[in-house]
Amino acid sequence: MIGLDTNLLVRLFVLDDAKQVEGVRRLLDELEAAEDVAFVNHIVLCELMWVLRVRYTFSNKDLEKVVEQLLGAADVLVEDGPLVQNALDEFRLGKGDFADYLLGLKNRSAGCETTVTFDRGLRKSDLFRVL
Repeated sequence: MIGLDTNLLVRLFVLDDAKQVEGVRRLLDELEAAEDVAFVNHIVLCELMWVLRVRYTFSNKDLEKVVEQLLGAADVLVEDGPLVQNALDEFRLGKGDFADYLLGLKNRSAGCETTVTFDRGLRKSDLFRVL
């Protein structure tokens, strides 16, 4: 197993550099042929969502599709996939960013009763308490 950095995933979803896209696809094909996987951790996932939203103006629906594709890819292992799926479900229903919900769920799984924030957009989520 190898870990992937954010910039490789950005290339795959933006397709803005044919040479780099081909390199990433070749790498994933090699992993699949070896029955191996590429690991995507939570930090990379949050960076990816931020870059795609801010730099490439992906909509929430587009971001949802990105997470779904990563979770469903046979050659990719997303860190704590069920937690990421729960964060995606919260993101679909809420007003916060994907990273907010992943953070709130990670904190809850670590034993936190809540996550305190100034972000008023999260006031309806039971994961957060707005200060």
